[in-house]
Amino acid sequence: MCVCKFQVRIISSFMSLSPPGEFNEVFNDCRALVGNSELLSRAAAK
Repeated sequence: MCVCKFQVRIISSFMSLSPPGEFNEVFNDCRALVGNSELLSRAAAK
């Protein structure tokens, strides 16, 4: 599996498991960690 696909799965997991009302915080934290907006967009779409 490509590293990018693996990262997308992890980020998608973080966002889907975020507590109610905390999605924006999790999204922003993932954005800071990843630094790749295309990758983050793919993860958010899942």
